[in-house]
Amino acid sequence: MEQCIPLAATQVGDRVWVVGFRGKDGINRLLSLGLNPGMELKVVTCSPEGSVLVTVGDSCFGLGAGMAQKILVTANFTSIKKKEKQMIINSSTYLRDMPVGTKVRLVDYEKVYRGYKGRLLSMGLTPGTEFTVISHTSLENLIEIEVRGFKLSLRKQEADALCVEEVGDD
Repeated sequence: MEQCIPLAATQVGDRVWVVGFRGKDGINRLLSLGLNPGMELKVVTCSPEGSVLVTVGDSCFGLGAGMAQKILVTANFTSIKKKEKQMIINSSTYLRDMPVGTKVRLVDYEKVYRGYKGRLLSMGLTPGTEFTVISHTSLENLIEIEVRGFKLSLRKQEADALCVEEVGDD
């Protein structure tokens, strides 16, 4: 059984993987910090109060005790993908269910058919990208979205490949 602990409870030299975030807007908070579930962190320093300094690849950054207490990590990498997928399923929905005018963030791809993922990537639909639902057309079975200033039309079956979550107006 995998044990998740707060990042604040780690020791210097620990190599851990991000599992989730405890608190409101879990995955949104992680993404806003530049952290994704499954991302490897190496603990450089940690204070008795709980603040930590970690490296991610070639980057190094510090987190206060409050934030480090909310970030959940594990030393066991094997079940990260299963946890990550469950977090995505729990916090996301289909694009077709979003009303017109809703701003959403692409979390992941759910049902991607052969070659279609490459097409989505080439259209700028990468995980973390925010876009707005412009319209739903019933006759043509299309969903129109605006991504980075460009309007795209997706068939509803294609839109179902996108796992999205609503973005609040910050």
